Amino acid sequence: FAHECSDKEAKNCAKMRSAKARVHADAILSHMQSTTSRRGLLFEKPLSIICDVIAMHGDAGETTEAEELYLRAREGNTSYVPILAAIIEALSSNAANNILHVKKAHQFLSEFENDIMKSNLRVLPDMKFTRLYNAVIAGYISSTEKTDGIELAKTLLTHMIEKHTSNPQHIARPNTTTFVKVMTALARGEDNAQQLGMLLGEMDKINNQGKLL
Repeated sequence: FAHECSDKEAKNCAKMRSAKARVHADAILSHMQSTTSRRGLLFEKPLSIICDVIAMHGDAGETTEAEELYLRAREGNTSYVPILAAIIEALSSNAANNILHVKKAHQFLSEFENDIMKSNLRVLPDMKFTRLYNAVIAGYISSTEKTDGIELAKTLLTHMIEKHTSNPQHIARPNTTTFVKVMTALARGEDNAQQLGMLLGEMDKINNQGKLL
């Protein structure tokens, strides 16, 4: 169906697909939430469907619809990484249209970070977490508001460095990709040599500790 659409019609096609898929997703959530023994639980297959529909909304530029589905699916599932990854990607991929989309993705990530680090769950740094932060950073950098976007990306990386330094078990551990994304963006600007040097030093420090994911 998508191949039958011209470039001009592609957005409308994406919206049609997401609307049809959303009906299925809403039915799944209604069923799961009406079953007392499974309230708040999303198992592998329905979880995958919800994530796919969130992605479809993102492809169609329907960020509000993507957020609504994420919030509904998140009830009782604050530590469910796939759902969070789906909404972060959906919102960050629309950052070029409006930086507010990636700011909302950042908000969801911060809420997740606070919830999981305060929980009794035993969590350790992992690439599945680092990818979430990297997606937000990539969204900021791809924003048309380049100055603000790069500054916000740098601020998030600084947050990750500080959290990792104070608690090596914190989920916000940067990897080489995290540093490279921000440093590359800074290198395109002027008078950023000092900032680049500082970030390179931080990356080397974490790498020498054998803790760079």
